[in-house]
Amino acid sequence: MKKIYIFLFSLLFTSTSALAGEKIIVLNTGSNNGTMFGQANAYVEDLKALGYDAELVSPGEAVKAIAILNSIPKNQPVLVNIDSTSMAKIAAGSVKGVKPLYVKDKDLILAYRDHFYVCTNTFNDNTKAFFEKGASFKVAVGNPAGLWKKVMDDLNKENGTAHQSVTYDGGGKTRAGIINKEVDFGFVTTNHTFALEAKGVKCFAEFTDGKKLRYDTTVDELSAGKNKFFVGFATGYALKNADAKLVKQLRSDLSKLFDNPNSAIVKLHGGKAPVQNYGWEESISTRVKWVNNAIDDWAVYLK
Repeated sequence: MKKIYIFLFSLLFTSTSALAGEKIIVLNTGSNNGTMFGQANAYVEDLKALGYDAELVSPGEAVKAIAILNSIPKNQPVLVNIDSTSMAKIAAGSVKGVKPLYVKDKDLILAYRDHFYVCTNTFNDNTKAFFEKGASFKVAVGNPAGLWKKVMDDLNKENGTAHQSVTYDGGGKTRAGIINKEVDFGFVTTNHTFALEAKGVKCFAEFTDGKKLRYDTTVDELSAGKNKFFVGFATGYALKNADAKLVKQLRSDLSKLFDNPNSAIVKLHGGKAPVQNYGWEESISTRVKWVNNAIDDWAVYLK
């Protein structure tokens, strides 16, 4: 493993050492085929259009990305995505000797919150069947399994149901399970609801006790009890190794992208501003808490 890291570092420094401090490296901590990879690519394209010398580095997973970040010269600005779910795995102690990344007030550029939804491809015309007393359905969920076990236990207790969760590895596989009717219902995040709807799947209730993003009802409102079912996560983009002036400038530059229909990040979302809650009206410290608290909250269920 060490040899792999050294090889990655040598490739990185071959192309960036001469420009250290004059360019921005966009470091993707996620996979090379997921949401964060798409966002990272879009930000590279947008930064280049704004006149920055931007380069994408994407080793494919969080542990390698953290190792790369720790080895980059401290005068080289790095825009890194910090996803609460992937960092939670590390925060839970899954990788010995590796510490998770957190965002700080001084380096947060932007952040967004998202949450889960209930979807079905079997009971499209009777979505309330999920909450009916005595109902027993198979429900597609992702990881962490411990988190969803608690949610399912609470839902069953409140509503007198006997639902059983079926754990899938990743949102794409969860979505496929719903489409293929391997399950009766499933829980997915915002981006997946669009893909599911395109396949005729019905999504309806949001796992939030705050801002609704797509639908009129929440799980809280449909469930028979008084539990608060907020199941969400947050992602932050932090500019590491930069001075306050560059951080301030990048905050301004990237926030304007979401009002530009020609920006790569807006095109990534189908030509519209993303529906996730970016909280532009919120303070930096509030958005920092979104990300860091989500990391710690999810880590509890991964230990």
